Amino acid sequence: MAVRGLDVTDHDAVFRVFRELRDELGGLDRIVVNAGLGKGQPLGTGYFAANRQTAETNFAAALAQCEAAMEIFREQGAGHLVVISSMSALRGMPRNLTTYAASKAGVAAPAEGIRADRFGTGITVTTLFPATSGRRRTPGWGRHRCWSTAGPGCGRWCGRPSASAPAPTPRPGRGPR
Repeated sequence: MAVRGLDVTDHDAVFRVFRELRDELGGLDRIVVNAGLGKGQPLGTGYFAANRQTAETNFAAALAQCEAAMEIFREQGAGHLVVISSMSALRGMPRNLTTYAASKAGVAAPAEGIRADRFGTGITVTTLFPATSGRRRTPGWGRHRCWSTAGPGCGRWCGRPSASAPAPTPRPGRGPR
């Protein structure tokens, strides 16, 4: 195991640090794209800078990490990319969560695109959609823990879903990746 400090919004540093870790460890088995920021404010209230910082951290920085990870995994012919999205990505969210939800939807889409592109290779991609942990941001979602694209079928709930938030509908042809 190796640890490095990294500002994920410094995209050049992302590529440099990922390569350094690969070289130090002799390869990378798994990279988790998890950095995120939730300081967004309601749109039109004068806080564009906060919304832009949220979007840049949650989307552009995640895109740089996915790009750097996939560069290494393609060279190796194997690897596991794990992208942390959010349950808020599955629908538009009001007020302070609008930009956050949009950025988390934005990071889930390329992760799923990479997953489809790499299907059947030694590279796997998992997109996680964690939800609140005890604090209710969306009514009826407080008991959800996570929905994942990994595992049998199209995904699974890792907690007991409430009646107001139904489980996602499986899509044909979606099996373990």
